[in-house]
Amino acid sequence: MYVLAGRSGSNGNGDVAGENQGDKDIWVVWLEANAGTPPKLPGGSGLPRDTDADGKYDDVNGNGGADFADIVLYFNLISYIAVKSPLEAYDYNGNGRIDFADVTWLFAHL
Repeated sequence: MYVLAGRSGSNGNGDVAGENQGDKDIWVVWLEANAGTPPKLPGGSGLPRDTDADGKYDDVNGNGGADFADIVLYFNLISYIAVKSPLEAYDYNGNGRIDFADVTWLFAHL
């Protein structure tokens, strides 16, 4: 989730189009990232897939099934995945980050 906050120039009642605009209002916008399908990873053959509908994209390379090649690709791209991919798709162990524990999880759940 992302939060964008600041001040608006308005007439004090939230109407930013009103006349006599001042700086009395504070606005907050909540934006939530929708993970959706993660993009194709470098070295992958297609879009990653969640092969068992558990919300974890275990077919990392997008070849149609979870296999050892997914573990190798994940390990090789762990830094890339941590920065460029949705956390929800690849944080297999649910600790809030992309790390070697996720590689271990992926291996154990082949």
